[in-house]
Amino acid sequence: TQIAVISTGTISASGTAVDSRGRSATRSANFTVLAYSQPAASAFVASRANADGTANDKGLYLRLRLKAAGKSLVVGSEKNALAITVSTRDSGVGSWTTRNTYSPGLAYDATALIGGGGIYQLFSSYDVRAVITDNAGGSYTAITTVSAGVVTLDLNGTSVGVSKYHEQGALDVAGDIYADGSKVSVVGH
Repeated sequence: TQIAVISTGTISASGTAVDSRGRSATRSANFTVLAYSQPAASAFVASRANADGTANDKGLYLRLRLKAAGKSLVVGSEKNALAITVSTRDSGVGSWTTRNTYSPGLAYDATALIGGGGIYQLFSSYDVRAVITDNAGGSYTAITTVSAGVVTLDLNGTSVGVSKYHEQGALDVAGDIYADGSKVSVVGH
């Protein structure tokens, strides 16, 4: 039988077992119930970088700024800890490739290069995913996209990239589009 516990602190519970001959036994115990919340990230930003980790819109490396925390669960000693897995893939396609793993305890707050080295080509966008789990079975997933490198104009045969390398369509634009001073809406088109 499962019991839903809706309060924290010391909870008293008892249970009775009865066998096929009608004999029974009762046992009572006190349990400590701790407040719990899922792990979460309060900062999650991926960007292009140089090999030394400095930000660069034309960098062939990726860096991740991540701040994550888990809930402390102390019963005699700390029972909870985080595990963080950082993965990448070509934007919107393919399977995820694990790049970094961290076991930081209950908190992680750092900016670090994403594994893989200088493989993140300027003319491609990449998805970055962080999966944060804890010992209590909780999880949090964050996904963002790092765009193709920044260039003023990319003339690619019959295609054009504006403020980015061309990746799709005849005209691939990073940022808002304006015509005669008015923002062009692409919703519904």
